[in-house]
Amino acid sequence: MPSYAAPRRAALSLLGLLALAPAAACTENTEVHPGPARPAASATDGFPLRADDALYAVNDVNVVLPEGWRAIGSDGCLAPPGNGGEAQESCPPTALRIRTGAAEDGLIDADGGSLDDEDGWKRPWTVCPGSVGQVGSVAPKLVEAGARERFELVSGEWMEAAAWTLACADGRPFETRIWYVPGADIELDVPIVDPSVGGDEYERIARSADLSRYLG
Repeated sequence: MPSYAAPRRAALSLLGLLALAPAAACTENTEVHPGPARPAASATDGFPLRADDALYAVNDVNVVLPEGWRAIGSDGCLAPPGNGGEAQESCPPTALRIRTGAAEDGLIDADGGSLDDEDGWKRPWTVCPGSVGQVGSVAPKLVEAGARERFELVSGEWMEAAAWTLACADGRPFETRIWYVPGADIELDVPIVDPSVGGDEYERIARSADLSRYLG
Protein backbone atom coordinates (compact mmCIF):
# COMPACT_ATOMS: atom_id res chain seq x y z
CA MET A 1 0.00 0.00 0.00
CA PRO A 2 1.36 3.46 -0.78
CA SER A 3 2.19 5.60 2.22
CA TYR A 4 -0.11 8.52 2.94
CA ALA A 5 2.34 10.18 5.31
CA ALA A 6 3.47 13.59 4.11
CA PRO A 7 5.11 16.71 5.55
CA ARG A 8 2.78 18.91 7.50
CA ARG A 9 0.97 21.47 5.35
CA ALA A 10 0.06 24.98 6.37
CA ALA A 11 -3.59 24.26 5.54
CA LEU A 12 -5.44 21.09 4.59
CA SER A 13 -7.13 20.75 1.22
CA LEU A 14 -10.48 22.44 0.82
CA LEU A 15 -11.68 19.16 -0.59
CA GLY A 16 -11.26 17.62 2.84
CA LEU A 17 -8.80 14.96 1.65
CA LEU A 18 -6.66 13.12 4.17
CA ALA A 19 -3.56 15.00 5.23
CA LEU A 20 -1.07 13.14 7.32
CA ALA A 21 1.82 14.78 9.14
CA PRO A 22 4.58 12.59 10.58
CA ALA A 23 5.64 13.52 14.06
CA ALA A 24 9.05 14.76 14.92
CA ALA A 25 10.98 12.39 17.12
CA CYS A 26 9.17 12.12 20.43
CA THR A 27 10.54 11.31 23.81
CA GLU A 28 8.72 9.23 26.38
CA ASN A 29 5.79 11.07 27.97
CA THR A 30 6.23 14.24 25.91
CA GLU A 31 3.35 16.60 26.48
CA VAL A 32 1.78 18.49 23.60
CA HIS A 33 -0.61 21.37 23.98
CA PRO A 34 -3.71 22.57 22.11
CA GLY A 35 -3.79 25.08 19.32
CA PRO A 36 -4.00 25.38 15.52
CA ALA A 37 -0.24 24.92 15.15
CA ARG A 38 -0.28 21.49 16.79
CA PRO A 39 -1.25 18.17 15.16
CA ALA A 40 -2.31 16.96 18.61
CA ALA A 41 -3.65 18.72 21.66
CA SER A 42 -3.61 18.02 25.34
CA ALA A 43 -5.82 18.29 28.35
CA THR A 44 -4.65 20.37 31.29
CA ASP A 45 -2.25 17.65 32.38
CA GLY A 46 -1.00 16.99 28.86
CA PHE A 47 -1.46 13.98 26.59
CA PRO A 48 1.49 11.62 27.06
CA LEU A 49 3.15 10.56 23.82
CA ARG A 50 5.09 7.32 23.55
CA ALA A 51 8.40 7.21 21.73
CA ASP A 52 6.91 5.42 18.69
CA ASP A 53 3.65 7.39 18.43
CA ALA A 54 2.82 9.27 15.23
CA LEU A 55 0.76 12.45 14.94
CA TYR A 56 -1.84 12.49 12.17
CA ALA A 57 -4.38 14.93 10.78
CA VAL A 58 -7.46 13.31 9.26
CA ASN A 59 -9.79 15.82 7.61
CA ASP A 60 -8.73 18.46 10.17
CA VAL A 61 -9.17 16.06 13.09
CA ASN A 62 -5.81 15.51 14.77
CA VAL A 63 -5.10 12.19 16.50
CA VAL A 64 -2.20 10.23 17.92
CA LEU A 65 -1.61 6.81 16.34
CA PRO A 66 0.26 4.11 18.27
CA GLU A 67 3.11 2.24 16.63
CA GLY A 68 2.01 0.05 13.72
CA TRP A 69 -1.32 1.78 13.10
CA ARG A 70 -1.79 3.23 9.62
CA ALA A 71 -4.25 5.28 7.61
CA ILE A 72 -5.94 3.58 4.64
CA GLY A 73 -7.37 5.72 1.86
CA SER A 74 -8.61 9.24 2.43
CA ASP A 75 -11.79 8.78 4.45
CA GLY A 76 -10.62 8.47 8.04
CA CYS A 77 -9.87 4.73 8.17
CA LEU A 78 -7.27 3.97 10.85
CA ALA A 79 -6.23 0.31 10.85
CA PRO A 80 -4.44 -1.48 13.69
CA PRO A 81 -1.28 -3.51 13.06
CA GLY A 82 -1.51 -6.81 11.22
CA ASN A 83 -4.74 -6.21 9.26
CA GLY A 84 -3.86 -7.26 5.76
CA GLY A 85 -0.33 -5.88 5.72
CA GLU A 86 0.85 -2.97 3.65
CA ALA A 87 -1.09 -4.17 0.59
CA GLN A 88 -4.44 -3.69 2.34
CA GLU A 89 -6.52 -1.19 0.35
CA SER A 90 -10.03 -1.58 1.79
CA CYS A 91 -10.87 -0.55 5.33
CA PRO A 92 -11.00 -3.67 7.56
CA PRO A 93 -13.82 -4.10 10.12
CA THR A 94 -11.23 -3.88 12.89
CA ALA A 95 -10.29 -0.34 11.86
CA LEU A 96 -11.28 2.78 13.75
CA ARG A 97 -13.23 5.10 11.48
CA ILE A 98 -13.63 8.85 11.91
CA ARG A 99 -17.02 9.90 10.54
CA THR A 100 -18.10 13.53 10.30
CA GLY A 101 -21.79 14.49 10.26
CA ALA A 102 -22.86 11.30 12.06
CA ALA A 103 -26.13 12.71 13.43
CA GLU A 104 -26.80 14.52 10.18
CA ASP A 105 -26.51 11.16 8.42
CA GLY A 106 -28.95 9.55 10.86
CA LEU A 107 -26.41 7.32 12.60
CA ILE A 108 -26.86 8.73 16.10
CA ASP A 109 -28.88 11.21 18.13
CA ALA A 110 -27.37 14.69 18.02
CA ASP A 111 -26.80 14.62 21.80
CA GLY A 112 -25.36 11.10 21.76
CA GLY A 113 -28.24 9.83 23.89
CA SER A 114 -28.77 6.72 21.77
CA LEU A 115 -25.47 5.37 23.07
CA ASP A 116 -27.40 4.48 26.23
CA ASP A 117 -29.63 2.12 24.24
CA GLU A 118 -29.04 -1.61 23.98
CA ASP A 119 -29.18 -1.28 20.20
CA GLY A 120 -27.16 1.94 20.11
CA TRP A 121 -24.34 -0.02 18.46
CA LYS A 122 -26.31 -0.71 15.29
CA ARG A 123 -24.67 0.56 12.12
CA PRO A 124 -25.00 -0.84 8.58
CA TRP A 125 -21.36 -1.98 8.72
CA THR A 126 -21.50 -3.70 12.12
CA VAL A 127 -22.17 -7.28 11.04
CA CYS A 128 -21.01 -10.79 11.97
CA PRO A 129 -17.28 -11.19 11.23
CA GLY A 130 -17.82 -14.04 8.76
CA SER A 131 -20.26 -12.04 6.66
CA VAL A 132 -18.36 -8.77 6.34
CA GLY A 133 -18.60 -7.51 2.76
CA GLN A 134 -21.09 -10.18 1.69
CA VAL A 135 -24.54 -9.67 0.19
CA GLY A 136 -27.09 -10.53 2.87
CA SER A 137 -24.62 -9.99 5.71
CA VAL A 138 -25.79 -11.19 9.12
CA ALA A 139 -26.36 -8.83 12.04
CA PRO A 140 -25.02 -9.92 15.43
CA LYS A 141 -27.04 -10.03 18.63
CA LEU A 142 -26.40 -8.23 21.88
CA VAL A 143 -24.71 -10.16 24.67
CA GLU A 144 -24.01 -7.31 27.06
CA ALA A 145 -24.04 -3.52 27.04
CA GLY A 146 -20.92 -2.10 28.63
CA ALA A 147 -20.56 0.90 30.88
CA ARG A 148 -21.03 4.34 29.39
CA GLU A 149 -18.32 6.95 29.71
CA ARG A 150 -18.06 10.67 29.25
CA PHE A 151 -14.75 12.48 29.22
CA GLU A 152 -13.22 15.75 28.13
CA LEU A 153 -11.32 15.65 24.88
CA VAL A 154 -7.80 16.98 24.72
CA SER A 155 -9.04 20.09 22.88
CA GLY A 156 -11.81 20.80 25.39
CA GLU A 157 -14.91 19.16 23.88
CA TRP A 158 -16.84 16.39 25.63
CA MET A 159 -16.83 12.91 24.14
CA GLU A 160 -19.47 10.27 24.83
CA ALA A 161 -18.31 6.64 24.67
CA ALA A 162 -20.02 3.26 24.76
CA ALA A 163 -19.13 -0.39 24.21
CA TRP A 164 -21.17 -3.50 23.57
CA THR A 165 -20.38 -7.22 23.50
CA LEU A 166 -22.04 -8.95 20.56
CA ALA A 167 -22.18 -12.51 19.26
CA CYS A 168 -23.21 -14.40 16.14
CA ALA A 169 -24.42 -17.93 15.37
CA ASP A 170 -21.07 -19.46 16.29
CA GLY A 171 -21.44 -18.00 19.78
CA ARG A 172 -18.04 -16.33 19.80
CA PRO A 173 -18.34 -12.85 21.36
CA PHE A 174 -16.70 -9.73 20.02
CA GLU A 175 -16.69 -6.12 21.12
CA THR A 176 -17.86 -3.04 19.22
CA ARG A 177 -17.27 0.53 20.37
CA ILE A 178 -18.47 4.02 19.51
CA TRP A 179 -17.20 7.44 20.57
CA TYR A 180 -19.19 10.58 19.76
CA VAL A 181 -18.62 14.33 20.14
CA PRO A 182 -22.07 16.00 20.17
CA GLY A 183 -20.77 19.54 19.77
CA ALA A 184 -18.87 18.62 16.61
CA ASP A 185 -21.11 15.81 15.26
CA ILE A 186 -18.10 13.53 14.87
CA GLU A 187 -18.24 9.82 15.53
CA LEU A 188 -15.37 7.37 15.92
CA ASP A 189 -16.37 3.73 15.74
CA VAL A 190 -14.87 0.27 15.41
CA PRO A 191 -17.25 -2.53 14.31
CA ILE A 192 -15.01 -5.35 15.59
CA VAL A 193 -12.37 -4.60 18.22
CA ASP A 194 -9.22 -6.52 17.32
CA PRO A 195 -8.56 -8.71 20.40
CA SER A 196 -4.84 -8.83 19.61
CA VAL A 197 -4.72 -5.05 19.95
CA GLY A 198 -7.28 -4.58 22.71
CA GLY A 199 -9.84 -1.87 23.30
CA ASP A 200 -7.43 0.33 25.24
CA GLU A 201 -5.46 1.22 22.10
CA TYR A 202 -8.63 2.33 20.30
CA GLU A 203 -9.60 4.30 23.38
CA ARG A 204 -6.22 5.97 23.46
CA ILE A 205 -6.64 7.22 19.89
CA ALA A 206 -10.11 8.53 20.67
CA ARG A 207 -8.89 10.37 23.76
CA SER A 208 -6.06 11.96 21.79
CA ALA A 209 -8.41 13.63 19.29
CA ASP A 210 -7.80 17.36 18.86
CA LEU A 211 -10.65 19.23 17.18
CA SER A 212 -9.12 22.72 17.42
CA ARG A 213 -8.54 22.86 13.65
CA TYR A 214 -11.80 21.12 12.75
CA LEU A 215 -13.90 23.56 14.76
CA GLY A 216 -11.58 26.55 14.45
